[in-house]
Amino acid sequence: MNITQQLVKQARTFAATMHMGQKYGDDPYMVHLDAVADKFFADRDPLCKIVAYLHDVLEDTECCLGDLTFYFGTEVAKAVSLVTRDPQSSKTYFEFVRSICESGNETAIRVKMADNECNLSATGKLELSERYIKSFSMLETKLQQMNNT
Repeated sequence: MNITQQLVKQARTFAATMHMGQKYGDDPYMVHLDAVADKFFADRDPLCKIVAYLHDVLEDTECCLGDLTFYFGTEVAKAVSLVTRDPQSSKTYFEFVRSICESGNETAIRVKMADNECNLSATGKLELSERYIKSFSMLETKLQQMNNT
């Protein structure tokens, strides 16, 4: 196992520990995290895969940014913090998504797109489906703009 594979495995283990006992709908939380992470290949997109596993730890667990920085480094911590919506913030969901776009952080954009895609397939509520479709479109447009420059 190479260092990249070890870091991906470490991220998954860390996320599983932090989300232990939590549910995503009726499923263990890891079902959602695996679905998001499975959108990326460890050998081609290791950073995205790592951030995908960790994308909800700041929002839904006792983990703090310092923990992520210590265990996974600044680059991972920054991307995770960008995809974390502060429940105390007065920003709307779309203002939050716009801030991810404005960051220009490709990893955060790609992981949030994968999260939206997985959330879209998991929800049965029209209003949430519309939200995830619009969010995905905003992120996709930004990613295309970044790749065309």
